[in-house]
Amino acid sequence: MKRLIIFVLIAALAFVLAGCNGSQISQVATEAPAADTPAPTPEPTPTPQPLIIDAATGTPTATPVPTPTPNWSEPAKQAFSDALNLNYEEYESFFTEVDFTLYATVVENTEHFKNLTSDINTSVQSAMQAAADSASALVSEPTFNFDGFVWQQVAGFVRAYGLDSKEMIEKHLSLTTTDDGTFSVAMPLYDVIIESDSESQVLTAKFTLAYLNTVYDDDGVEKDYESYPVPEDYLLTVANPVPGNHMKDGWYQNRSKATRKHVGMDITGRYKTPILSVTDGTVVYRGGEHPTCGYYIVIEDEYGYEYHYYHFAEMTTLQVGDYVKQGDIVGLMGKTGNSDGVHLHIAIIAPDYSYINPYEFFEKAGLTD
Repeated sequence: MKRLIIFVLIAALAFVLAGCNGSQISQVATEAPAADTPAPTPEPTPTPQPLIIDAATGTPTATPVPTPTPNWSEPAKQAFSDALNLNYEEYESFFTEVDFTLYATVVENTEHFKNLTSDINTSVQSAMQAAADSASALVSEPTFNFDGFVWQQVAGFVRAYGLDSKEMIEKHLSLTTTDDGTFSVAMPLYDVIIESDSESQVLTAKFTLAYLNTVYDDDGVEKDYESYPVPEDYLLTVANPVPGNHMKDGWYQNRSKATRKHVGMDITGRYKTPILSVTDGTVVYRGGEHPTCGYYIVIEDEYGYEYHYYHFAEMTTLQVGDYVKQGDIVGLMGKTGNSDGVHLHIAIIAPDYSYINPYEFFEKAGLTD
């Protein structure tokens, strides 16, 4: 009996000791690592790469490459250039046989110039159609933009350059296109078209256009002059070219045996009286011994008004491209060219190629006697 009791006590003691040891081991295993021990860096999770899956086969396919848009613009421009051929054939003998020295002769042939202008515009439109035809597979409904020339412009070209004006006009006409199928031919500036080594030809073309615009209507019928609407603010910026000298109102008087109108103003004075610039501006033309102008200079201001000073005693020292300030000396009064006595002929051409009455202009500016 005593042995049995002793055995039970030993077994109970062993069980208690085993439980205590397990609790200590568990506590040690769950303790946090020491503060000075770095935690391991987790590995980044890779980003899955997208795949393009063919819906029919369920297999990956390559990314499609966009189909390039065909370049129809450059071939269309070339087609325009190849097709452009202005029609002068019916007029060649006429323009070589008729003397267009006088404005009256030009106006007498208004209908011929109108017909030539119509043929030129038709030729340009035909060339535009050729450009559209070259792109017809891609442009089903083309739009054409072309305002066309007017007969006064063409008369200026022909009077100054004769038959050479055909190539001169063609040289400056070009086609532009837009993605929506618009074909445009912009009208170059008149000064750009008439650019030439001969200032005499340039001035002849410019004079002709401005004169026809001022004196005649679109049908070549002489009209009464209507005052040009010069802004009052602009009039406040101009000065007298020959202070103290008499301005003569000779606007629209007959000249050259009533074959033309006087579209300028004369200011008389002593030989070699200094002539001053009316405005700030740039010298655009200068020349010597022009049959009409004699020694002359033309200055254009920032607003597009041209001031023409004629009949100088000698060639001006200014050069084309020089910038002058208002009041600078531009020349000396003389009587070269088509002049019966010492005076300055001053003409003003507005930006739209019309002559302005200089006397009225200076009168409104408060600069007349």
